[in-house]
Amino acid sequence: MRKSLLIIFLFLTASLGFGQSFKGHLRGGINISQIDGDGLGGYNKLGFLAGAGVSFPDTGRVWRFRQELYYIQKGSRASGKDFGLGQRYRLHYLEAALLADFRPFQQDLSLPFGVSIGYLLDASVSNSNVSVSTDIFRNTDMNLIAGVGYELLPKLWLEGRFSYSIYNIYKSSSNIIGTGIWRNNVLQFSLLYDL
Repeated sequence: MRKSLLIIFLFLTASLGFGQSFKGHLRGGINISQIDGDGLGGYNKLGFLAGAGVSFPDTGRVWRFRQELYYIQKGSRASGKDFGLGQRYRLHYLEAALLADFRPFQQDLSLPFGVSIGYLLDASVSNSNVSVSTDIFRNTDMNLIAGVGYELLPKLWLEGRFSYSIYNIYKSSSNIIGTGIWRNNVLQFSLLYDL
């Protein structure tokens, strides 16, 4: 099932590349994240993201379609009020996103939404300076994305996004921590510079 979705996603992404005109952009920023289901509460994990993409405008200038490839840090961290004090999950992904960018009212406001698929580059789990096995995480993560963007200056955009895992990122095992169904829950804040 997941391999089929990956093949469809890559096909759709590649087919957009045959458009007649496109614009490139660079993207960088910070994010705050949590893993729903791990028993730790709140957006306590700070991370960063950086990458690049291309957009394909339509002739009516109401819709744009974007492809992006970026590095992003996700995970969760215990706060002072959580039982698992010192618990920390660090997840490093390379993500490819396919977005539709709707501009309903004016050109300086955008409402991007779409999907992304991420490949887990690295994971680390620590509990009070004791490392724990990272084999509990799946290698891929698929997300739904929704956001809002505003053009600050010509070619410079401020964008906020919410992304949420579609599938469980936690492998099935007998050693279930929390609810056993874990999903990345991320708030992203970034600047986009049109090239």
